[in-house]
Amino acid sequence: MNETLRPSTLGEILDRTVTLYRSRFLVFFGLAAIPAGMMMGFSGGMVLLLASTGFLSGPAATPKPETFALVFLGMMALGLIALPLLIASNALCGAALCQAASSVVLGGGQIAIASSLKSVWKRGWQYIGLFVLQAVIIFGVPSTLWTAAVMVAAVGAAIAGTAGGGGAATGVLTVVLVLLTMMALAVYVIWIMIQIGLAFPIAVIEKAGPIDALKRAWKLCRGTRWRMLALFAMVLALSWIASLLVTVPLMLAIYLIPGLNSPQNAQLAGTISLMGMYAMSFVSNALTMPVIAIALVLFYYDQRVRKEAYDIEWLMQQAGMIAAPSPQPQLAPWLPSTRSISADGAPPSPAPEALTPPPQVPEPQAKTEQQPEPEPHEPIAGASA
Repeated sequence: MNETLRPSTLGEILDRTVTLYRSRFLVFFGLAAIPAGMMMGFSGGMVLLLASTGFLSGPAATPKPETFALVFLGMMALGLIALPLLIASNALCGAALCQAASSVVLGGGQIAIASSLKSVWKRGWQYIGLFVLQAVIIFGVPSTLWTAAVMVAAVGAAIAGTAGGGGAATGVLTVVLVLLTMMALAVYVIWIMIQIGLAFPIAVIEKAGPIDALKRAWKLCRGTRWRMLALFAMVLALSWIASLLVTVPLMLAIYLIPGLNSPQNAQLAGTISLMGMYAMSFVSNALTMPVIAIALVLFYYDQRVRKEAYDIEWLMQQAGMIAAPSPQPQLAPWLPSTRSISADGAPPSPAPEALTPPPQVPEPQAKTEQQPEPEPHEPIAGASA
């Protein structure tokens, strides 16, 4: 399926994304369902925690004061468990999606969930580091700036209120500044996502480190910013449609089933609503994550074709006219391999050649010097017996 290795328009890239997604739907959806399922599981655990302590019972039932500490500790424990697992699953499954999409684009044959995850397992720390670095650049920086701006605005409003003059005008000015800051940070998020959006395909396909992948993505994305912006807009629209398909029937069921929206069933209705929201998040994430991964891989190859003539290089490699790039050295697995222990719990037996002792080479024997044989004595003439 390497007919896409040519300069393509935005419509062709989007059409090819849908075609590839449909051709391997179960594999792509299964890979994306892993982090989405983890997110849904931890969210469900949080809902059960809130429901068991009475926080979803409505305003009529006020929780006891001692339950607040229990809820806080429970949410902290869930967060400490969920955050590392969510980061690792999103990074590894995102890399596996890029690897699977690249294999399909280049005509690599059949793909599977297990083989795609296995292919990215040894570089797990690299992909986790890239995922965290992208999150810090895209969301961490604007969040920090937003917090600083809100604190400055609050301090300025407090000082103006203490001075006793122009309180209303100061409040309006503070709101305007906060809104402008929000708009500026939103523009920054969109702009930086476009600049480093190709980092994950580069890290997976070219086996680049996190910093090198970000630098190359910044350079390679030139000329495709508007098309990538259209891609992100399409993904947001798809996520919104998927969420509507889940929430609308759920809300109709809550309001149309007799007695479900009554005050007596407030806890049950609140629990169902929250679980429906998490189910909506699961469906939208599992459906849209493969779309963005496949489209980014296609954008990556399209940019390499436009800037580096990769289509000609690929055809020459297939024809044997030039040597393929030398493989990168294999890294040690970041976690123990799942093949190190057999199914019955015993360690794997050594290879047959490891059991065969090396052939013994006979040592050359040292040459001994031959002693000269004694010469026979001649009889003496005239000697009598």
